[in-house]
Amino acid sequence: MITFIDEVIERIKSGDEKDFSSIQVVFPTRRACFIFKSRFASHFNGPQWLPSAVSIEDFILSHSTLPVADDLLLLAELYKVFSEFSDIQFDDFYQWGKILLNDFDETDSNLVNQQKLYATLQEQADISNSFAPGIEELELISEFWKSVFADPPSDLRKNFIENWSIIPKVISAFKKRLAEQRISYRGLAYRHVAEAISSGKFSSNFSKI
Repeated sequence: MITFIDEVIERIKSGDEKDFSSIQVVFPTRRACFIFKSRFASHFNGPQWLPSAVSIEDFILSHSTLPVADDLLLLAELYKVFSEFSDIQFDDFYQWGKILLNDFDETDSNLVNQQKLYATLQEQADISNSFAPGIEELELISEFWKSVFADPPSDLRKNFIENWSIIPKVISAFKKRLAEQRISYRGLAYRHVAEAISSGKFSSNFSKI
């Protein structure tokens, strides 16, 4: 049985580019990269230059202009920004802040228009009273909603209700702060690279990716 990785190797073998070292192959996982490298030689009778093989995450991070900071630093920076719009204490913010960071990460990774997303969600829910059950169906932030809409009402839900309206402002200020400090989170790095590719500003040392 011919596997997907074998098919990729055969396409490289039959392609126009014969200098395989100038080719980079991007896989979903690092394990796939390892299998690709171990299988490549078996498709040739003699020695060949090995193409570069990287996971999508390593590819993104290697091309991002801003390094990804650790979660604790990101949480501290998010709290500093949040404090400009709210008097919430860090102990109350901590758990909710982690969920919010994950939400930012997921929406940026999927190139979601965050300002439009939060505006739409605010229109769909009366945050001063009750929440529409359909909101949980949004896959990108399903875990976020499940935590917020837990029954019975939790402190997390209370903080959400009190601070929901400032999230669009927080996102903008948070990204500006990270840019000033020359750091990012994973999803933001994904967005930066995707935007560079779509705008034609992306560059690589490889002739074919």
